[in-house]
Amino acid sequence: MSVAADGGVVLCVNEGIEPDVSDPWEMVLGYLTYDMQGMPMAMTKGQVKQLAEASGFTSVENRTEFLSTGTHDINILRK
Repeated sequence: MSVAADGGVVLCVNEGIEPDVSDPWEMVLGYLTYDMQGMPMAMTKGQVKQLAEASGFTSVENRTEFLSTGTHDINILRK
């Protein structure tokens, strides 16, 4: 997790895969070969918020957007 100075902002764009690995399908499919080899690399929905709060960020805004590369979670972290 990156450390932001007081008043700083961190923007984190990640996969936002459901904890039960059911959605978004394009992200689940994209990471399937890694998962099958025992290398889970994707971030699950809510994982960034949990880590950000544990790291001292006081405001975590989350939105899910469909971008050109698929469905992503966008997290805006503020100290």
